Amino acid sequence: MEERDLNYFWKNCIKRGLCKEFVLLWRKCKTKKDLFDLSLRIQSIPYFATAIYEGWGVSIDYIKSEFIYFINGNYNAVNIEKTERYNNLTSALYCDYDEEKTIDTNVVHFCGCHCKINSPLNPSAIIFISNSSEIELTLYDHTCPIIYLFDDSKITIISDTKNCDVRIYKHSDNCIVEKENAIGKYLIGRKNIQL
Repeated sequence: MEERDLNYFWKNCIKRGLCKEFVLLWRKCKTKKDLFDLSLRIQSIPYFATAIYEGWGVSIDYIKSEFIYFINGNYNAVNIEKTERYNNLTSALYCDYDEEKTIDTNVVHFCGCHCKINSPLNPSAIIFISNSSEIELTLYDHTCPIIYLFDDSKITIISDTKNCDVRIYKHSDNCIVEKENAIGKYLIGRKNIQL
């Protein structure tokens, strides 16, 4: 069986008709950091997460071995979106992570993780949860995260404040949202991925 590395992922992206914009962006990447930053863009994360889960992207083991210096709190990407709307956002990837974490970036992707996370230091963080992750999220006053939940991942939200406003977008009928003592405002919707 072919190794699920970058070359494997690239071939599958081309076969699947990756849009011209991202083909050009990928070709401009000269280093692992460039490729990693590209994978953390808000538009890239759903594609990246789905590719890993469905087996046509890189494997989690490959990410852990080849991008060890960029995952699990070792690196925060800054201003990778290069648009005025998302100017100076910080982004991070946690991969096969099982420790407790307080979110300290604007955008974070939990991929294959089983951990507890605390209310974001940035009260309006964008949180992506994929690849069979099981996340327990504790929210405190005045937090308004946007959560994108993929595949068969699960999130349990714990909150004892009315002062939180959470939007959750489920990209699969198999993902699970649980609320324990969660008394704030919650909008849970279904959103299809168009790859």
